[in-house]
Amino acid sequence: MSTYLVRAEWAIDHVKNTVRIKAGNRAEGINRRQDERVGTNDWITRGRKFARQQFAQRNLQPGLGEADIRAQVAAFSKCGNCTEQSALAFEYLRGRGERGLAWMGLPDQDHMFVVMGLHTQPRDNAFFSIGGGTPQGWGPNAVVCDPWYHEWFLVRDDWNRKIRHILNESGGALLPDGTWCKIQCRAYV
Repeated sequence: MSTYLVRAEWAIDHVKNTVRIKAGNRAEGINRRQDERVGTNDWITRGRKFARQQFAQRNLQPGLGEADIRAQVAAFSKCGNCTEQSALAFEYLRGRGERGLAWMGLPDQDHMFVVMGLHTQPRDNAFFSIGGGTPQGWGPNAVVCDPWYHEWFLVRDDWNRKIRHILNESGGALLPDGTWCKIQCRAYV
C-alpha cells in the first residue's frame, strides 16, 4: 500500500477526531434532525465570518494563511464543511512535514479536498474532464484525501470513478462524461 494512502488515512482520522459535529451540508445519520443541521450551519457560518475577519485583519493573501485560519476555526468550533475539513487535513499533513501537498478546490461544484504525492505545484487554475483521466501533471503517486467525503484513494486507480460520486454528493448532480470542471490549487507546499 502507498505510504501516501496511509498518511491520507491518518489525516482523515485526525479530522474525524477533531471535527466532532457532522458537516452541515451532508445529511449523515438516520437520527439527525433538521434543526441539528441548521444549528451546525449557524456554527459554520459564524466560523467562516471569523476566518474572513482574521484574513482581512492580517492582510493575508489566499494560500497557506487561509488554510491555517480555516483549520484553526474548524478545530476550535469542532465543525466544518469540506473547506474547513480539507484545510484541517492539509494543515495536519503539512505539520507532519508532508511536501508535494496541495489544497485543491472545485469552485463550480463547491468542493475542496487535499492532494498529496505531487512532484510539481499544480497550476492555480486548470480543467479536467469527467471520465477523461486525471488532472494534468499530478503524476502516478498522487493521492486524494477528502475528509468531507470520508475517502482517500490513489488518483491513477480511482479518480475517474470516485470524483464523479464525490461531485454528485457535494453538488447534487451526476455530471456526465465529457463535462469540463475547473480545479484550483488554493495552497501548496
